[in-house]
Amino acid sequence: KLLTCSGCDLVVHPACYGVSRSSMVADWKCAPCNQSLDKKSMVCMFCPTGVPHGALIPTTELGQWAHVICAWWIPEVLLEVRDGLLTAVLPSSERAQAHLARRRETKCDVCQQQDGCVLRCAAKDCLSTFHVVCGRPWNGMVLKAAVAKASNAALSPYCWGHAPKGPGTAGGAEENLSLLYHTQQVIGDSAWGLALSEALLARVKHNLDGSKNTNGVAVKKAPAKKERL
Repeated sequence: KLLTCSGCDLVVHPACYGVSRSSMVADWKCAPCNQSLDKKSMVCMFCPTGVPHGALIPTTELGQWAHVICAWWIPEVLLEVRDGLLTAVLPSSERAQAHLARRRETKCDVCQQQDGCVLRCAAKDCLSTFHVVCGRPWNGMVLKAAVAKASNAALSPYCWGHAPKGPGTAGGAEENLSLLYHTQQVIGDSAWGLALSEALLARVKHNLDGSKNTNGVAVKKAPAKKERL
């Protein structure tokens, strides 16, 4: 079953947004609308500048909000239900805070922006990085969840060059149609939107001309002993 916010028409799975059965009422509202906030002016603290609002939840940092999917994928962030609301819990340990800070300081290889938090490809010796939102348009081709976060095991984000391939997805017509569709959905009036559109179109070109570039952007190899994110 899907829930639709009566305030902004956001559509979510109850389980994904942390909505209990007792809260699934006809006039249900998402967390921002429940506080009468203007979502158009709200941003996700883990996304680059220019990313439109979506399924936002509160965080433990006062006044900051996050996309559910971003909080789900960033290893240092936990998801907990607090006061009836799914909440992104930021790390308290100095080591985890330092890891999160490095994610903020690292440039995304897809949109080329150095704000928000990036993931690093899970493939051995690969240093390719991308925001959760920059990986998401490829419908799981980049973000591959091998296990549930609730099991406390690590999720596995992969860049284009190392994403597990499947029939009818890697470089095929279905992927090209998906990429073109998502290119049309990208907000083009921001630096992030334009950069992501270019990256998606570059991937289509790669699929069509058989380019040796395996990632739409270059796959980065890690030098020996360099610490990973």
